[in-house]
Amino acid sequence: ASMNFQLARYLVPEAYAAVLSDVSVQLETGLVFSACGQALDRSGFSSNRAHRLAARDASAPVEVPDLETAACIWSTHGSRNYYHWMVDTLPRTYGICSMAPRDCAMIAPEALRSYQQETMGLFLPAEMQVVRRPSAAIQHVNELVFATSVTGSMSGYIPKPYLDHIRGCAFR
Repeated sequence: ASMNFQLARYLVPEAYAAVLSDVSVQLETGLVFSACGQALDRSGFSSNRAHRLAARDASAPVEVPDLETAACIWSTHGSRNYYHWMVDTLPRTYGICSMAPRDCAMIAPEALRSYQQETMGLFLPAEMQVVRRPSAAIQHVNELVFATSVTGSMSGYIPKPYLDHIRGCAFR
């Protein structure tokens, strides 16, 4: 699912979802790393901040068991703030839900806020298990269902297909 939108003078980056093989996710930053350690562009919302956090924490990651198939919507921007959670982070479920196999788990930090738990219950498929990990964890996943941010640097703009998805999940 890929779409490109133009908003006034600003080009909103194309959003996409993909299944990535043999990757690791740093939960605190949302950065996705290939098997050779290269960070995937656009995997963390604020990539400069994410790369600094990744470098700071790279020395002592928390060990967690590997996952076969998983998805992750966390990022440095939006995972701890209600507005950014609703506008920047949660819309990423649109791409994930369309591609996730039945046995897919959602990776989430241990410390979830009540609104995050509640909205994930509305937006994720009923059979999708939420697997909580310490925020300092680096989670290896054999197949990661990954979706970029739909807002890019234009926080607050949600393209209509994503907005319809949000309305459909929240008001069913």
